[in-house]
Amino acid sequence: MIRLQSIKNDPDWLPKLFNLALAVVAFLLIVVSLIKPWFAVPHYEVSGGELSYSDSVLAFYFKLVLILIFIASVAAVTLFWNKRSQRGGILIKGVIMSFVMVVWFPAWLTQRDSNLIGDAAWVQQQHDTLTWLGGDVYRSHSERSVELGTGVNAQDPPDRLAVYRPPSGSIGVTQINDWLWWYGYGPSFTQFVASAWFYAVIGYLLAGLCVCGLYWRRSVTVARKLYKQSILFFIKASACVIALTAGNVYMAHHSLKSAKLATAQGDYAGAKQQIENAIGWLPSLECDSGVIRQLGYCDVKLENRFSAEAQFYRVDWLERHGHYARARAQLDQMVLSDTDVSRNLARELSRQQLRVAINNINSGRYSSAIQYLDSVLARENNSIQACFHRQLVALQTSDLRSNKASHSELIELYRGLRSKNKKGVIASSNWMLAQGELRMGNVNEAWEARKRSMGK
Repeated sequence: MIRLQSIKNDPDWLPKLFNLALAVVAFLLIVVSLIKPWFAVPHYEVSGGELSYSDSVLAFYFKLVLILIFIASVAAVTLFWNKRSQRGGILIKGVIMSFVMVVWFPAWLTQRDSNLIGDAAWVQQQHDTLTWLGGDVYRSHSERSVELGTGVNAQDPPDRLAVYRPPSGSIGVTQINDWLWWYGYGPSFTQFVASAWFYAVIGYLLAGLCVCGLYWRRSVTVARKLYKQSILFFIKASACVIALTAGNVYMAHHSLKSAKLATAQGDYAGAKQQIENAIGWLPSLECDSGVIRQLGYCDVKLENRFSAEAQFYRVDWLERHGHYARARAQLDQMVLSDTDVSRNLARELSRQQLRVAINNINSGRYSSAIQYLDSVLARENNSIQACFHRQLVALQTSDLRSNKASHSELIELYRGLRSKNKKGVIASSNWMLAQGELRMGNVNEAWEARKRSMGK
């Protein structure tokens, strides 16, 4: 009763209660963020018919660091329990350090996890190819066959895949967009960032507000001093993170410039070494199509013709110079013996196969297109463009079973994308399914699919 009476008579009981409620919310958000994934690239497992997601292994290490910061902060607060002013400084510094680590995660993911961020970049690029104003979905409305009511002119994927523009040219302060991408806040991250990462950001922001609010109610003078210390510590921590991240970009920039100079001088061994040095500073350069081709070019010049990069460069060179049959023969040979290639090169082989399949579709060679599309789908479990065109070919060949299977896979994969314009792709897929059902005489099923294509 005495305790309740003292709380009732406290003029600050309502602000304190509100601050406690915020602290509880912040704690729950942080706990959830440590349990749930921070990044989610969708994959569709055909055998199980289930959608799954891939998170970066770096997220585990970042979460481990956050837990260690929490343990260290609690231990320090316990050690200085009798010194109230120091307790506040320890708590707020622990929160700020944790917050800075969370917002630093995109830079680490984008710069260093080349396999996962490369997959994310490819899925994003495929979606853009389908949905931009000159893509498959929009052009289907103006290039529609009379009989089937859907476009048959499939669009090639872009020649180059990259997470960001390599820092080989100017990297001054005017390249704001490039810097945002180098720091990790490009489409490859923002498209697939999971809710738990935002929970962590919001949780640590609320935790910082709770600590500041607690000390403000106790002593304005102490709180102001704590605020100044917090701002200064935040500036220092942020400066360290910015400098370390920018350092990787500048070192890669120096190596790429040296590689360009060495290539111009005919020093291909030196050029290859400098490119590898750049990859050491920015490992995600490995998934850049241009970098892979440049490594292959160096290997060709160094007469290392049997390296995977040299063979891929040869495929690209043959296609660019119009030797399509020879290019496809070598591509097929590489795909059959791709056990030793890296994930980034395997992705490029799949992109090349997809390009061949699309050329076959536009030429009416549906049997050959099916072989290449099936090969891509067997190797890549998140190829939304291959899945979309496989459904298109199934419609053209009256293969209702494949039409349904591709439709289901495409719908599942698009559950993992957040873009609003994905509705256009889903509507087109439902439309193709409706046309397939109608051709087989399934009027009711066709009508249901047609209604879904109209958003009903």
